[in-house]
Amino acid sequence: MLAREHRAFLGRVVRILAEAGVRQFLDVGTGLPTQENVHEVVQRIAPDAQIVYVDNDPVVLTHANALLRGDRGTLVVQADLRDPAGIVGHPDILEVIDFDRPVALLLMAILPFITDAENPARIVRELSAPLTSGSYVAISHFSPGRSPEDLVKQAQTVYAQTGPTGITLRDRTEIVGLFDGFDVLAPGIVPIRAWRPEWEEEIVPDFTRPTWLGGVARVP
Repeated sequence: MLAREHRAFLGRVVRILAEAGVRQFLDVGTGLPTQENVHEVVQRIAPDAQIVYVDNDPVVLTHANALLRGDRGTLVVQADLRDPAGIVGHPDILEVIDFDRPVALLLMAILPFITDAENPARIVRELSAPLTSGSYVAISHFSPGRSPEDLVKQAQTVYAQTGPTGITLRDRTEIVGLFDGFDVLAPGIVPIRAWRPEWEEEIVPDFTRPTWLGGVARVP
């Protein structure tokens, strides 16, 4: 259910930004292609939009390149989030993305895989440094809420078996700090289900439960 909610959140974010006039999207840590990918949602609104997918996983790149073959509005680049300068300065990306025009930087479900020692706030700052005023930064990050410590450690143990860094869970205060220097759009940094839902039901944000928190901010 969380995975479905997260995909729906991503779709709402890019649709709203495309409707606001953004025509360049830089999706870092894109993951394996699935349904309603960024380019599919955006290009229904703006066929001329440019989308760049960035990932360091060769399996992701193979699948993405196969899916996007022949799509002139998309580019797949192999690069590592831990080297933000290598992303914003990548020659292939610079051929597609014009940082003098608004860009939507998407960091969806990727920063939990950055350790505290690697300083995710620094990475966000360096990735967003070239963005002109009127650009946007969208971030989602898993928060344990008020989960018991033993449950958090169990989750971290499972993820530690799947990759070299495991997963770092952060509380809401830490996640809000990732948006420092930006103008956060309403309704703020909230559980993703409560971020501009497409249904009329009023959703009261619950920060006590383990869930994905997300938000979108404008570069001033």
